[in-house]
Amino acid sequence: MECRVDCTLQAFGMLQQMYHEATACNVATELLEVLVTVARLLKVVRHFEQIKPQETRAALEKWAKRMQLAHWLLNFLNPSTVDKIREVCLDILFHLVHLFPSDCVDTLLPVLEHTHRTVKPSGYKVLSGTFFPKKQRSRSVVSSHLGSRRMCELHMHLLPSLLEVEKGVDQDYDTALFNYFTPYHQFAFELIRVALTRCSEVQETAVNLSALLALEGACIHLKVAAEFWTQVISSKDKKLLPAFELFRQLPTAREYCETVLFTYRKSLSDVAIHSVVSRVFQKIHIKVLPSSRWQEFAETLVAAIVAERCSIEGQKVEIQMSTAQQLIGDLHALCMILSTGSHDLREFQPGVIDSLVDSLSFLSSLCCRVETKLKELRQHSVEVVTCSGSSEEKVDSAVNSSSKGTLDVVSKKRSEHRQGHRECSDGCNELLSPTKKARLEVETHVNGNSKDSDDAVSEDTVPCQDDQQPGREPAASVDLLWIEKIDDADEQKWLLGWTTSLMKVTDAIMKLVQ
Repeated sequence: MECRVDCTLQAFGMLQQMYHEATACNVATELLEVLVTVARLLKVVRHFEQIKPQETRAALEKWAKRMQLAHWLLNFLNPSTVDKIREVCLDILFHLVHLFPSDCVDTLLPVLEHTHRTVKPSGYKVLSGTFFPKKQRSRSVVSSHLGSRRMCELHMHLLPSLLEVEKGVDQDYDTALFNYFTPYHQFAFELIRVALTRCSEVQETAVNLSALLALEGACIHLKVAAEFWTQVISSKDKKLLPAFELFRQLPTAREYCETVLFTYRKSLSDVAIHSVVSRVFQKIHIKVLPSSRWQEFAETLVAAIVAERCSIEGQKVEIQMSTAQQLIGDLHALCMILSTGSHDLREFQPGVIDSLVDSLSFLSSLCCRVETKLKELRQHSVEVVTCSGSSEEKVDSAVNSSSKGTLDVVSKKRSEHRQGHRECSDGCNELLSPTKKARLEVETHVNGNSKDSDDAVSEDTVPCQDDQQPGREPAASVDLLWIEKIDDADEQKWLLGWTTSLMKVTDAIMKLVQ
């Protein structure tokens, strides 16, 4: 094994030098083949380490140039490297971290921390690369431009100045950015996790790197850092909890909290990001939001919530995901600043609290209606499937019992099944989907009185408790017939999760303002 590793490493060393320095040739394909071989070899080594740990560990300790390989791999992590090569390099680095944890922490962690710490968003010269995500650009798997010297350094910085548009404008561009940066952040936090659990002397470096990566990822709502610290908090590990306390005290963590709260509030709709940011804000809320800015920011949030409520109320089609996420983010931000208890709500301008309570009542009522519609839709789907399954069983029984009959008998039975299935489906639709009749009535009177249409819709909905309370707006003006057209289970799950989150945060704010 040692001989094969040395030969492969020697081939990789020559190819990586040609890739970075020889501008007149293209060795990307050959380099990718060698990297894939190294990745497979290390995967086999990790497997044998579990079967024969002593023999495998003894062989690994003889590999003297393992950290030289790690440095070479880091030099490929930049936008000048072909996507597939960069992905395989990260895969190999993951294997190295697990095979040589102490060596990787001592060698790689300071390099990553220094690289991200020395990058300043303001006045930073943007180093663009051929393979950095751009809008509407196709890239070959192993193609590479000739005639120019490629970047030979770690350069995986994520800065707002590098983005062409903000998150949410172009879904394909958002996906490309996510696929580009997420594997690197996952590798970095795996290295951080190993450092915090094995090497207490590098705890400060590891925590600082985590804060730097969290701050960089805020502009595209990257949640790798938030998920890492959420796992640390839930684990209740005595070795890791002090690291989170150190994280909350860092200036970079405060900057991360400010960036999310003031610029990227939509990301607070994610559970992990909201959990981490709220815990950091509780610790340093006076520094993040001093008294001189509190009232102005709180009233800005209330105005945004009222505007988003009006936007939802005026929509005649499905609630857009972007609007839903922005609303949840603003509500979470308002709940965070109100829960500190350091300010009196009487500081608000007259009418602000009333408009907030009115909007919260509307949203709470809307959640009840959406949840009721989703339950009706799920019940209808289950009943139709059950009815169809019963009909199929009857047909199969008839076919089996007529094994000695003729094909005409079988054909007759199947014809009866089809007719019965249509009748059964119609009966199910008539019994289990009262909203279907409401939709037909609305379509029939689409040019008539809109009030009659709204009444037809609201009659199909089971009244919520909030709708019966005086002073609560029933939110009946919002047309929810579009929910019946949702066939995808993931979309239904997302909508139900959004409704649940919205109800929780509106109830929490209502308790604070009352």
